[in-house]
Amino acid sequence: MLLKMEWEMYTVPRLKQMAKDRGHRGYSRLRRDELLNLLIPPHLLDQDVPNINVPILTPAQAAMPPSNSFKTKVKTLKSTARSIHDDVKKKTREFADWIQNLSRNQSIKV
Repeated sequence: MLLKMEWEMYTVPRLKQMAKDRGHRGYSRLRRDELLNLLIPPHLLDQDVPNINVPILTPAQAAMPPSNSFKTKVKTLKSTARSIHDDVKKKTREFADWIQNLSRNQSIKV
């Protein structure tokens, strides 16, 4: 594929001959710029975006949890985590009290 600069080097008669060789019609009355536009293939980025009718994917209603259900689950998880935290804290205090009472009731010999 030739760059635009390389196309500029061709003379009008040579461009007309190239148009003829490629099977174009009506090239004989065209000027240099028009011949260049006819012969130089358009760059992909310069072309219009084709309109392709494709359905847009959207998530199904079942896939998205209702907001109330989600909030309820979050509250339940927070409540469960708080309950576990309180239980662990209570057991830790009981264990600490047991150790303190053990050391008070028994004399530690070193």
